[in-house]
Amino acid sequence: MKAKVNKELKTNIENLLVAGDGAGLSRGMNVAAATGIIAAKAILTKLGKGR
Repeated sequence: MKAKVNKELKTNIENLLVAGDGAGLSRGMNVAAATGIIAAKAILTKLGKGR
């Protein structure tokens, strides 16, 4: 099952982001790590600490 997400890996459920295999994008550890960074940046931006 692949979650429906936007470019920041946000789902349609408030405050729920997915990364790695949960995002349905992972093809290995490097892609899983990259999706974690994307999700982390979205969280930091929401908290007002992102760039």
